[in-house]
Amino acid sequence: MIRITPKYGEPIAVTLRRFKKICEREGIIKEVKKHSYFETKNQIRRRKRLKAIRKSQVENADDSQFGRSQSSSAPPRPQKRW
Repeated sequence: MIRITPKYGEPIAVTLRRFKKICEREGIIKEVKKHSYFETKNQIRRRKRLKAIRKSQVENADDSQFGRSQSSSAPPRPQKRW
């Protein structure tokens, strides 16, 4: 449970903003949205599978963006030592 005590002379808007930041950091908003409707086991598995696919695509895109392809047989360039 999150408890916020307003500081002396602190406006309500600032206190509310601190509360929202703490809720966001703790992941409470995300958890509430996740449980706002019933999700079957098949839907959970499908969501996790799609998330893994997207994650792998992003990692592959990052590798190709920086010239690091997995099929390349060229050795990596040595790093400069200062």
